[in-house]
Amino acid sequence: MTSPAPLDRLSAALATFDDDALDDAIRALGEGEHLVELAQALNAKRPALLSHPHPSSLVRPRIYSGPPGRRVLAALSIAGPCSDDCIEMLGDQADEPTREDMDGVLDELVERWGAQMVTLMLAAYPAMDAPAGPVFAEILDSDERFAIPDSAYEAAKEAGHAAGARASDTPAIDQHGLDIARAERQRKIALDAQRLRKRKK
Repeated sequence: MTSPAPLDRLSAALATFDDDALDDAIRALGEGEHLVELAQALNAKRPALLSHPHPSSLVRPRIYSGPPGRRVLAALSIAGPCSDDCIEMLGDQADEPTREDMDGVLDELVERWGAQMVTLMLAAYPAMDAPAGPVFAEILDSDERFAIPDSAYEAAKEAGHAAGARASDTPAIDQHGLDIARAERQRKIALDAQRLRKRKK
């Protein structure tokens, strides 16, 4: 079976969140860096995201509009706390984990964050061409916990058309958005490695 295009799969993973689930995910970001990143990715006001009774109504229309790289940044922001936990659990293997490394942390990530959020995290990294992308794509292809239903692909396609989004394969994901995402991931991996070194002293 051929894997879906990374951006198509990411778009579908986002579409699995109904309004209540997306509201909960956004509120769970608190007032920290991930909410700041989400607001920047979608050109939204952070106070509006914090105060709105249903932030999904602000976020969802913007997710599928604009350059595709912004969609990757939005997904990384929403899944940010889950990704932070994954990086911390992987430790020295966080930069380029193997399938075996990931198999050692997935159960705990699902227990903490739920399969839906872990699926979003797994879908985000192949879409930004991260070193972990091929392993994450393999997990999405083979682990039934992270299967994305066909209905989510259809919902993402409809949302894209409604928002006037461009086709997922042309143009390519904008380089600026990817550079931001990669730099942020490398920063977090470096910080975590630094913390690990301090603990070992």
